[in-house]
Amino acid sequence: MKNFNILFKTDVLQIVYEQEEAYLIDQFGNQLINDDFYGTPNCGFISSNNDWAIIGGDHITVWKKEVDHKLRNNNINWIYDIRLKDENLVEFVTDPWSDISAIWELNITTMKYTKIRAFNKYQHKKYTDFVEWQ
Repeated sequence: MKNFNILFKTDVLQIVYEQEEAYLIDQFGNQLINDDFYGTPNCGFISSNNDWAIIGGDHITVWKKEVDHKLRNNNINWIYDIRLKDENLVEFVTDPWSDISAIWELNITTMKYTKIRAFNKYQHKKYTDFVEWQ
């Protein structure tokens, strides 16, 4: 197996990447998804029962038991970070330094997404490795 960078890992699944390609791999080394990103993917999350996973970068890819979805929307790109809000609900923040940065909510079950609010705390400021978006 290649020497991948790990975005997120459980005892059963892991989200890894190498340059502009991201993979969801099971504990046996089987690839469940493989997706190309423009630039490296920034973040990922796997549910506690390993029945879904999400990868964020220039777009969002969601895997749900052998089904993968890609969200592509001009307002939902350059995903910076993802966090779990509820069992099947995640929040994510888009590029904190862009003029259209926002916090979004995605329902993994329905694949419906909603903009929660604009996020302008870091707009026009110097880059930092840590962004607080509570």
